Amino acid sequence: MSIVVSYVFEDGIVMISDSRATWNKTIPEDALQKIIFLTDRLLIGYACEDLSVVNNIISNLKNKLSKDKKFNNTYLLSSYLSRVSKYYYKKSKEFSFIVSGISENKKIESYVIEFPIFKHKKLEKNFKIIGTGKLIFDYLQKNKKEIEDKSLNLKERADKLFIVIGGALNKIKIDSVGGFLQIILITSKGISPMQYGYIDINPLGNEESKKIEWKDNGWIQKDFKKEIEIPIVKPEQLISEGLKNIRFHDYVIEDRKSKPKWYLSHFIICNLVNIGIGYTEFTDVISQIGFYKYPIKIQTLVAVRFWGSVGKYKISLRLKKNDIETILYEDLIESKALPHETDLINKISLNIDKPGLAFLEFYIEDNLIGRNSLFFGKTINVKLCGGNLNSFNKSNIELLKDNNRSCIDKEIEENGKIFFDYYAICKQAEINNKIIFKNQFFAAFWENFPLILKMTIVCGIRMSKGKHNINIFLVNAVNSKKEEIFNCKTEASSSCLVVPHLFKNLTVRLDTPSLYYINLDLDDELVCSKILSAETSNTIFSINPLFSNQIEQVKNGELLLLLNRPFSENI
Repeated sequence: MSIVVSYVFEDGIVMISDSRATWNKTIPEDALQKIIFLTDRLLIGYACEDLSVVNNIISNLKNKLSKDKKFNNTYLLSSYLSRVSKYYYKKSKEFSFIVSGISENKKIESYVIEFPIFKHKKLEKNFKIIGTGKLIFDYLQKNKKEIEDKSLNLKERADKLFIVIGGALNKIKIDSVGGFLQIILITSKGISPMQYGYIDINPLGNEESKKIEWKDNGWIQKDFKKEIEIPIVKPEQLISEGLKNIRFHDYVIEDRKSKPKWYLSHFIICNLVNIGIGYTEFTDVISQIGFYKYPIKIQTLVAVRFWGSVGKYKISLRLKKNDIETILYEDLIESKALPHETDLINKISLNIDKPGLAFLEFYIEDNLIGRNSLFFGKTINVKLCGGNLNSFNKSNIELLKDNNRSCIDKEIEENGKIFFDYYAICKQAEINNKIIFKNQFFAAFWENFPLILKMTIVCGIRMSKGKHNINIFLVNAVNSKKEEIFNCKTEASSSCLVVPHLFKNLTVRLDTPSLYYINLDLDDELVCSKILSAETSNTIFSINPLFSNQIEQVKNGELLLLLNRPFSENI
């Protein structure tokens, strides 16, 4: 059977179908086009048990359109289809249709012609599902408010719809639905097939990577890991060529090995955070702090940025000191769609009973994502410095740092872990009194690849005491090709002190449009990873489409970098 969805919004219509034909109810063929262009202004989607009958009906419609142009109209054509369907149903099994398109006055409409009555009904600002995929109705209804969010454009609503349908199919487990979803957007300006792809998150590469693209008036499914291409064909071609037993993509996934994953960009404790478009600044970063008397209570800011699996997940901040764990906060947070990152900024209160070492940890779904070292020391009396405030401050800073240096992080020294406070890809950076990242970017658009790109990479790592090797690699997420960008040696005096690194004007060659990981390894172990989308004006991986003027810029040979936008929530 099939799933075909038409979703009518104020500004357009989204039509979605799967690509699977099932022979003898058991053998899949993920190569069937189920939303057909009748003209450049009219589409028909179908769900059926007998493909030959549907093919005859579609041929009948095309013949009618070629002879009488007045039927190039959603209402008139669906009315005619209603009569034709009743005739063919007398000698056929179950089938249903959805006709959507643009009428002469640029009015966009969608009509449903459904088994067994076949009366054509106009779909008004709602959705309709035909085929076995009707079982996903409750999932769409549950997410209706989110899908119809008026702040979203039609492409963003289609993205939401795609995610909800894919998740629903996985849960319901309908094996007769499969192959990549065919997604088409209809607005008063025209009809646009939506190309997309997905990559299982793994900066080390070697995971599934697939996409679907519209080329030469037809869909092509590509599996980069298996290095195969599967064209999606019209009904008459599938009927004439016969069974090939192609299973390209399943939504029924038994114990899928790819679990949710998240990757840290920064986890910093400070007194002031300034985040803007492509800009991040941390003032008064805290790693050691001193007081003359204890116990004390302090308030400070925590800034976290991460990227990874999309969805809502439980997060928590936990303070560990003297083998006692205190949960400072727990909540749900929505992880944004790649390649965007999610920011969390909020005040926290710390109650410290006595001097010593503590660790602030950040968890997502009980997975340790970041661990920050905090040393609480005891300051000397200002009188011992002769009342000189500058001498007092300098003496205490050096004392606190020396005391912190003498501490160890057992997770690092004994368990072999590595932690970092920040990792950023940008054009400029400063790591002196403040930590500043300028012109951070997550996507590069260039019409004629390869692209030679200059960037600055900045990181602050906590590692075991001694000498280490740093290697930075570029990994193509689609084909797992790996190339070294930079390498150097580094040294740590303590596992409790962050070692800052600033690598300026690194040259990176991006051979093809793709998603890329920029990985930092310490002693051959992956520590940090950032994701970079490289595109032409014909976007595949970026979640937001380019504006028309941006498309022209790229086509005219300009390099366009999209800067990070803050997606902030209070923890």
